[in-house]
Amino acid sequence: PTEWEAGSMIGQTQTGVAFDYSSRSELKNVILEWYAAFKKGNLSIRAKNIEQYGRRALTEQLAEQL
Repeated sequence: PTEWEAGSMIGQTQTGVAFDYSSRSELKNVILEWYAAFKKGNLSIRAKNIEQYGRRALTEQLAEQL
């Protein structure tokens, strides 16, 4: 769901789309759109700020808290 932490992470990193449980038609449309792009060889991800969720960054944050 969009309100959950995963939805926030997806939005911040621009790595996909988060949906509510009731957004069945929107989910279907996105899947069909992405599949069509995949078939044409045009499916790509332009992630931003993803480094903050990498192993090194998360370990550094944990070490700072300890």
